[in-house]
Amino acid sequence: MDTIVVGVDGSERSTAALRWAVEEARLRNAQVEAVYVLDMPGMMASGYTDGLVNPDVLDNAIVGAREEAQRALDEAIADVEAGEVTIRRLVVDDRGPADALVERSRDAALLVVGSRGLSGFRELVLGSVSRQAANHAHCPVVIIRYEAESTDEHS
Repeated sequence: MDTIVVGVDGSERSTAALRWAVEEARLRNAQVEAVYVLDMPGMMASGYTDGLVNPDVLDNAIVGAREEAQRALDEAIADVEAGEVTIRRLVVDDRGPADALVERSRDAALLVVGSRGLSGFRELVLGSVSRQAANHAHCPVVIIRYEAESTDEHS
């Protein structure tokens, strides 16, 4: 059975991408793999491991981040009408988001990402993860552009 991989980060944009992936999986008789990537390399680079944090505190933070990632996946999946489509959950923490999704694309029929994730750079049409996915994935990529229902720029 084909697998459609979709990046989920807890944003409304990624839930829209998951919703699209589930509909496509229904048409293809495929399954969905919802992937949440904890950016551990980013955490490491931002000073969490520069000796500034007690290792026990860091371990607790990592456990908390993994639990939050699982919660975000569960919430996104609960917000989607999956029906008969199987959705597997996967939390990845051994590489950055773009690298992890590109790696997961090796065995996928399709990779689906939102046009932008949780970053605050609203003026960007494509985020760095979606750009990297489009340039380096091992399968076709669909980038979902999410338009919020509200026209308020600050929502």
